[in-house]
Amino acid sequence: MPVEKPVVEIHTEATELSYDSSVGLRALTKQAQADDVTPASESIYNMGLTKIAWNSGARLRLQGRPVGGSYCWSVTSLDMTVTETTTVYIAQEIEPKSCIWREVRAHELKHVALDKKMFGRLPKEVLPKIKSAVIGAVLFEDGEAAMAYFRQKGEKAMERALVDFSDKRQKEQRSAIDTKEEYARVDAACHKSEWAAVFKLAGLN
Repeated sequence: MPVEKPVVEIHTEATELSYDSSVGLRALTKQAQADDVTPASESIYNMGLTKIAWNSGARLRLQGRPVGGSYCWSVTSLDMTVTETTTVYIAQEIEPKSCIWREVRAHELKHVALDKKMFGRLPKEVLPKIKSAVIGAVLFEDGEAAMAYFRQKGEKAMERALVDFSDKRQKEQRSAIDTKEEYARVDAACHKSEWAAVFKLAGLN
């Protein structure tokens, strides 16, 4: 048994938002389908896509007490930081600063804003899972081996927690933003000739 329960803290930070216009409409749509992000309209193409990547790092402190010829190790503190990287993709066939470009960007920035709000809730949501993963004690002769053991447990728990969080994010983004009304608004915001030009560049008409 551990001497005391570990003190676990989860922190979040976000890198600067980046834009990418190097991906074509066809490839962007395939990526969205692979990520299960499909338009809630009659259109089957994705003009834009917001992608999130998470990385986490951990700092641990352990306590070891002699037990026979070995040591009983437990975590006294764990400090984890989750870094969010967001990239907004806009199909390369869309002319920069055009009406469609502005509307697609505005739509994707709605996703970014909701992501920011949800990301602020992440520490509270994942904290119980991380705590349960590092509670306990193990026998190791070597403190470095014990450190590696608990680090792996903490990181695995965070990976699973982020998968669950990502699923929740996807559902909330879809229900709040990717609606038929929103896609209809974007479609109607720009002249049909401009949309036709984009599809022609993509080889779709």
